[in-house]
Order: sequence, then structure tokens, then C-alpha cells
Amino acid sequence: MKDGAVTFLDVLGWKGIWREDPSSLRNLQSLVKFTKEIAEEITGIEIENNPVLRGIDTEVLSISDTIVIFTPGEAKAALSIHAKICSHIIPESIKKKIPVRGATAYGAYTYEGSIMIGPGIDEAASWHESTNWIGVVLAPSGHFELGDEQNSHWIKYKHIPFKNRVTSLDHCVNWEMSLEDALESFKTMGPFVPSIAEKYLNTYEFIKAPKE
Repeated sequence: MKDGAVTFLDVLGWKGIWREDPSSLRNLQSLVKFTKEIAEEITGIEIENNPVLRGIDTEVLSISDTIVIFTPGEAKAALSIHAKICSHIIPESIKKKIPVRGATAYGAYTYEGSIMIGPGIDEAASWHESTNWIGVVLAPSGHFELGDEQNSHWIKYKHIPFKNRVTSLDHCVNWEMSLEDALESFKTMGPFVPSIAEKYLNTYEFIKAPKE
């Protein structure tokens, strides 16, 4: 097994989306392609800036509406790469009307084809559906690796909307989208019944909030 960063992303309300929108499958395929391209680009830039990383590679797998990202290597570098990748994926998913949420963990993993095992896999998979919003949280293993270290990609946000109360996890991916663009996209994603509306309202509050 390798040690590295593992991110799981899935599309919010995928079952309802593909039933209502015939273009959703094409949009998901496009998002997977975008993810692979941006992962390659960002990993390449990181290697150029830090030759110690030479030889690492970021892999992207997709299973149904779930996208899984793997980057082996030292924790701070691998977690930084994942935050940068996700900061592009999240707004792109909103534009494509297939918004994603997820989680990033750090730990041992291995995979062959669509079969994935290891503590890093288990942790990211267990946390990626834990929130009611559009966004990516840092799972406990990543939190332990980074501690309270601040950077521009993993930020503190005290109001992460976990489904079950979690008071100690407060790091998430710093992503940006203009409020106007986000709202224009959100308007096309109704009807906003209570179980769905909460996710968009929580995301709306995140976009508006000052970031630490």
C-alpha cells in the first residue's frame, strides 16, 4: 500500500438529477474529464515548484456518480494538491448542475481497477456524505496531519453543516464562485423541498462568509 491523500466526491441528489435532466450523464462525464485534466495540471505545477515531489502522480477514478482522487506522498504536499484540485472541481460542478460534496483523508491505500482498499479509502468514503452542503471537508486523519496550520487552500470554517454534530472538524476546501453566478445556477436546480433546500442554503452561507 501507498500513503497519500484520498478524496471521495459524489453528486448531490444524483438519482433525481439523472431522472429529470437528460444531459446529466454527459455533464458528469465532462466533469470527470475536467477532474483528470485539472489534477494532472496542478500536480505538474506542484512538481515544478518542488522537485522533491518528482515521480508522484495523481490518479482519478469514477464509479457511478462518485469520483475518487489519489495522490501518494508526504501529507502536506498531497493534501495541498487535493485542496487545489477540489477548489476547481466544486464551482465547475455547480456550473454543470451536478454539484458535488466530499471529504479528503490521508492514509494507506491501494487499488486495482474499481477495487479500492486501505484505511485512507475507508475514512474518505465514510466522511464524504457526512455534510449538508456543496463542498469538501478535511477528514480527521488530514486534520491530524495539518494540525492548526493555515494555508490558502484548506481553511477554517466554523459552520460546516455536518449531518451529525461534529464540533472538532473545521477545515474545508477554500473554493470561490461569485454569489451571482452561484445563485443563477442554483435557481435551475429546484424544486427546493426541505431535504434539498438546506444543502443549497448552507452553501449560500459559505459563499457569503468571510474566510479565515
